[in-house]
Amino acid sequence: RWIPAVGAVVVVIGLAAGFGPGLLSSPGRHRSAPQPAPGQTARGAGGGEPSPDVPAAFGWPVRGDLAGDVGFGRAVLGRFRRDQELRRDQELRGDQELRGDQPLRGGKPPRLMYAGTLPDGSRLALSAVGHDDELYARVLSLHVPRGSLPQSVDVHEVNPLVDGHSVTGWVGHLRDGFAHAVVLAAPGKRRAEVSGEIRYLPDGSTRRVWRPVESGTGAAVVALGRPLDPFVAVRLPGDPSSAPVLLPVDPDRPIEPPIGQIGGLRSASYRGPDPGLVADDLTRWVSDTFGRRRLAVSVLWSGQLTITRRVAVLLVRRSDGPTLQVTVSEEGDGSSTDARSVAWATGALVPWLFVPNASEGHVKLINPAPGARGGTAVVKGPAGLVRRFDIGPDGVADLARDQTQAYGLYGAPVTVLSAAGRVVVRGRLANPDGASLRQVLRD
Repeated sequence: RWIPAVGAVVVVIGLAAGFGPGLLSSPGRHRSAPQPAPGQTARGAGGGEPSPDVPAAFGWPVRGDLAGDVGFGRAVLGRFRRDQELRRDQELRGDQELRGDQPLRGGKPPRLMYAGTLPDGSRLALSAVGHDDELYARVLSLHVPRGSLPQSVDVHEVNPLVDGHSVTGWVGHLRDGFAHAVVLAAPGKRRAEVSGEIRYLPDGSTRRVWRPVESGTGAAVVALGRPLDPFVAVRLPGDPSSAPVLLPVDPDRPIEPPIGQIGGLRSASYRGPDPGLVADDLTRWVSDTFGRRRLAVSVLWSGQLTITRRVAVLLVRRSDGPTLQVTVSEEGDGSSTDARSVAWATGALVPWLFVPNASEGHVKLINPAPGARGGTAVVKGPAGLVRRFDIGPDGVADLARDQTQAYGLYGAPVTVLSAAGRVVVRGRLANPDGASLRQVLRD
């Protein structure tokens, strides 16, 4: 079984760079979960050889205390098969996007990986679907509340297994309101680390606390307390082939973040992307980042940066203090959302480094603070070379002719001065464009 490693808590700190950005790209979180006593934090999740009527994935034994329950195994596999048939029908009709999942990859039959009873008496099954040569498998979950039948509940997709050596699982709140995770890796003695929340610090840095657990079978049921984030991170330390993964909390409960009105989005001075697009993109991003926490959102800057690209820079402030800058960029028929954690006190002042595509022209510095317009950006570049750039009335300064000249600017100290020479804000240039938010959340 998995048990907590004695006295060990691994803390990973993402230090702020200048303005304190822990860079986040299109989806953070964290408070350490309580540490139940040994025997309560992680329950035994062993298993045995699967019945011939209940095929297992990757040749692994089915883990969980219901591994030998042939009736339950047949019922959940039947439910998984019906879900797969529904998805295949949707793909044939061309509306696969309605599900938001990946293609079926050959339509291989579902195979059971885990079947177990959770602390509140509910039951959970995990199935691998569509694995090719045991190198890739979509993983589906079926959480059956106490008193319900597998046929009456919905199937949800969780993190896939890529090579048979990665980790997957399920996270959900049980009837007592507390969350539990089922973590599943390859059979054998395993050590994993679980993190249920990212902490945002006032200087804009982020910190994630990892809880070690161990197992002799490669499976665990772990009590998490009350995680507030939409995802729980899991990693296998010491295994270079296994990157941390993010498991959605309560995959059967859609998140509707309480964003409310976005200040300035409908004002006459707004010049950014379509307001409906901004609201939709921001809502999706927030649902993956802050979950159901209360937020205050306002537009800091908006405008047309290039012939084809409109941008809005927004300030997203959580009710308990954490502050992020988020940009929504619209170009043609597409859009993208990037974000970074900033110092709580100066989040509305922090400039944004815009690095264009090859055809878009100059590298620009967006200065959202009203006091920066008509002022100067003083940048200390490579070899200590100090350069001054005029900030136009639109709050934008041209820093370089093209993207090839941008790399020396990353992390460069910058001071933004008002037209009167007063310091508006100091920090370092940062640009999250192209960074993966999910990767940041795993760190």
